[in-house]
This record gives sequence, C-alpha cells and structure tokens, in this order.
Amino acid sequence: MPTLIPTGGLTYCTVETGSFPKTYDGYTATYCCFKRNQTCLSEWYWNTPVNVTSFKILSLYYYPNSRINGIWGRVNGSWVKVWDGTWKPAHNVWDSKSIDCDNCTGIRISQTHVQQPSRPCIVDVKVDYTTAPPPPPPPPEEGKATIISITKPDTFTPGESFTVKHSTKNNGGDDTLFARLINTDTGAILKESTHYTASGVTWGEYWTITLTQTTDFHGRVEAGHEV
Repeated sequence: MPTLIPTGGLTYCTVETGSFPKTYDGYTATYCCFKRNQTCLSEWYWNTPVNVTSFKILSLYYYPNSRINGIWGRVNGSWVKVWDGTWKPAHNVWDSKSIDCDNCTGIRISQTHVQQPSRPCIVDVKVDYTTAPPPPPPPPEEGKATIISITKPDTFTPGESFTVKHSTKNNGGDDTLFARLINTDTGAILKESTHYTASGVTWGEYWTITLTQTTDFHGRVEAGHEV
C-alpha cells in the first residue's frame, strides 16, 4: 500500500522546541515539541485527493499521559470527522490509527498535552492510502452535434444524379438529430432527414441529388439536435 508524506501543514498549538514543518519533512532526526497544559489542533495537507486508510505518527513523550482525541479528514475543502476516541501514540516508534477518508486532501488531529516531565513532540507523520477513483465524466452537453465528414463530387452535370454523404456525431444526450442539404445559391432545402441517435454515436446517410440548373452548384450541410 502506498504511503504519502504531507506537503504542508499548520498547528494551532504553542510550539516550544523545533518547528511544525519538521513534522512533514520526511526526516526523523527533526521534530516539533509542544507546550504542556493545552488542548489544540494540528493539520497536514497534500494536493491530490486519495483514499486514506490509516494515519501514522512518530512521536515522543505522548504515552502514557498526553493523547490525541480525534481525527478529521479534509474532503472537498471541508473537515469531516473520521475517528473519535483516545489515542496515546507509542514512544519513538511509528504508531498508526486506521481511518477511512475517501477523496481526502488533509488530516487534522485534536491534541491534549498534559503536565508531565517531558514535552510531547511529533517527529513525523504520514498516511497510507489507495488511489482515489477518477471523477465521473461530465454529462454530455445537451443539443451538441458535430459534422464529422461530407463526401461529395467535385463537379456535377445538370440533369444527372450525384451523391452527397454526411456523417454526424451526437455529442449531446440521446436525441433525434436532423441533417439537411441546402442550395446556398437559392436557399432551397434539397434534402432533409432525421434520425434518433444515442449519445456519442455517429449517424451517416447518402443523399441522391438531381439538379437542372446550369450554373455552378454551391451547397451547405447543416446538422444538429431537433428542438
């Protein structure tokens, strides 16, 4: 199971020795020691959401008197409580608490530091996690369609049939698409048809056209969702 070291953090506790960034530097020779006789919060962050399965702490002088009272996970920018109880991490070894925090980007703990001979300290923290599932794809944009291709002859002969083919992709939701061929010289609709098409599916068809005009032919294909 992969392990993550936080990339940032903040404490609301009074620090007497060391500094809080030492708790997430990945270096176990440095630490942060807290003032006794206080209950306060500390929190750590990272950028990519993951599914956290446990929170691990390497601490000094928590056990047997000082303790951790609760753990929260940061989900979509909000803190959600994921564990409640009394945890006295063992001295100078990695101790862990199993938690369940999906799409998590941070951990917050509540600490109680009592009067005792030695100041309680945190050396380092980390979390075990599984990769978060990818977010669901956005819903298709309603009413959107794209003409993928148009096949047509380079020239035409008056009175002789020629073929035009369109391929249109439905980029929106399941719906009835329309397609039409317009003579741009006259504005006349030469061919028009509809087809119920599932989202993401391409619809294509051939049109057979016969024109009597003797001038050059200029046409345009339009397609989209029926309103």
